[in-house]
Amino acid sequence: TDEHGFAPIDADFIRLEAADGRLGVADRTGNYIVPLGNYSQIERVGNQFVVGRKKIVNADGKTVFQADENEYLDVHYIDIYQKSNLYRISKSSDNCLYGFVNAYGKVVFEPVYSSLYDIGEGLIVAQKDNKNYLYSYYGEELCQLNGNNVGECVGGLFTIFDFTSEKYGYMLNPLSHPKVYINGEKCEFDVYPKIENDRTLVPLRGVFEALNATVSWDDITKTVTAVKDSVTVTLQIGSNILYKNGEAVEIDVPAKIENSRTLVPLRAVSEALDCSVGWDGKNRVVNIEEINSEKQNEVP
Repeated sequence: TDEHGFAPIDADFIRLEAADGRLGVADRTGNYIVPLGNYSQIERVGNQFVVGRKKIVNADGKTVFQADENEYLDVHYIDIYQKSNLYRISKSSDNCLYGFVNAYGKVVFEPVYSSLYDIGEGLIVAQKDNKNYLYSYYGEELCQLNGNNVGECVGGLFTIFDFTSEKYGYMLNPLSHPKVYINGEKCEFDVYPKIENDRTLVPLRGVFEALNATVSWDDITKTVTAVKDSVTVTLQIGSNILYKNGEAVEIDVPAKIENSRTLVPLRAVSEALDCSVGWDGKNRVVNIEEINSEKQNEVP
């Protein structure tokens, strides 16, 4: 062959370099995925290849993304040890702007951000108009951040410098917590729902008020009461007994106070208010309906 050098990528692909400096990629059978050419670089993530900082080629040799004339691509790193599965699009302008394209060639983030970082566990930190935002890998805005200097997300937590306190702290990954929908509407909580002892705990007031129940709190006995139509539910902090219209119902996980919010086992209190509860384990979504319907799955 006229190939000048071989660089192993793994058992499936080999990066080739010709004597004249041309680069290419072949598979293990010797077929060219990327024919030899005068490319400035070839980088690989998964079974995709960034070729010459202008296009993405898949393992079948097909171009799945072509950058515009004033754009270029580079492989993005979460940190020095771990490559991201997203490619960064850099757009030349007075101030360089950044975006992300995924391995299938879909632009997830248009190159309109002054900074853009993959911090892992499905989270992207972006800055636009001097404001910092937290996004999912799919481009969904999760929240605006009151801080910067965000660290890599590990185990559901990441560090962030808080502008208000001027100190570093930890922030929870909102994607690692179950999401709750009531009658098809997503509930927003100031304290994240959590799974504990295989049961989903949620802020009681947020859920009950979304179900149009009246909520009251007795600070002396640490008891919460919810009234909806003809149903009255009472639950004492730390107790494994819930009362529905005075009748005791045993629950697996007691109510607790966390960050000044009362967390209660979602299935128990929702069914006490005659709601149906469904669990989408794949997407970690709880669906609550105010109608009686056959439950397809069990919520933890």
